[in-house]
Parts: sequence; structure tokens; C-alpha cells
Amino acid sequence: MPSRINRRVASRESVFLRGVATGFTAAEPSVHRVRNISAGGACIDGAGHLKVGQTLLLDIGRLEEIAATTVWVRDELAGLRFAKDIDPLDAKTRGQASPPRGKFSQG
Repeated sequence: MPSRINRRVASRESVFLRGVATGFTAAEPSVHRVRNISAGGACIDGAGHLKVGQTLLLDIGRLEEIAATTVWVRDELAGLRFAKDIDPLDAKTRGQASPPRGKFSQG
């Protein structure tokens, strides 16, 4: 069984990404700036309305409906812990990856 990533020492990357959060009690999704991200979580801006312990679904890049729990809120920042580890590269990539085009492609 693979070991879990130690979330406190996991590599965090400073980013400037758009994230859309949908809470289970919110009528409308909310748009946030993702300030940093790691395999186990993220820090988002514009999140002063979130509550510690609140569960939500987050869309970032080509990742959709990442289950996350709010673990802290300070001013307009919030720390989120993902239910399952993600690949931060997928969060930094928009849409689906296109197949490479080269001399062997037919398109």
C-alpha cells in the first residue's frame, strides 16, 4: 500500500490559476484565484465566506470536481485539503491535452 504524502512538507508551487468552487449549500459556484497548489491541497483567494470544515468541489485547469475540505480561513484566504492527491501539472493545464502533431500525423 503506497504511503500518503506528508502534506506539511509536500512541494507547493506558487501559481496564478482560476478556480471555480461549488459548495454543497451554495446556490452558485464562486470564482477564486488559486495562489499555491500541491498534490494534497491549495490556497485560494476571495474565500472569506468559507467555513472551516466546509466541503466543496473545485475545478482547476483540466481537473474537475476535486473534492476538498476547508482546513483554515484567514481574511480572504483559505487552505483546502484535497480528498485524494492530484497531479499539480494537471491543474496548470487548461482543457484536454491535444495529441502531438508531427510528420506522422494525418491531420
